Amino acid sequence: MTLLVCCTANFFWRKGRAVFTPDLSQSGVAGLMRRRVIEPLMGTEYSLHYVSEPLEALTDADEVLVSNALMPLLPVNTV
Repeated sequence: MTLLVCCTANFFWRKGRAVFTPDLSQSGVAGLMRRRVIEPLMGTEYSLHYVSEPLEALTDADEVLVSNALMPLLPVNTV
């Protein structure tokens, strides 16, 4: 089992055709990999939402992904 801590990673979760990522207005870095995930969503059937949600919001996600500049986009198997 691998434990992944996201204090230095971007994360995204999807519920249907809605994709969510944390709002970075209070902290965080809008880096290259985050932008590389967000930009291809523009103009598609997916809607992107910048949110401030508790961890429990991930429990009913269809998909959760993490990434940063040093690792590829990785799926999260367990929250």
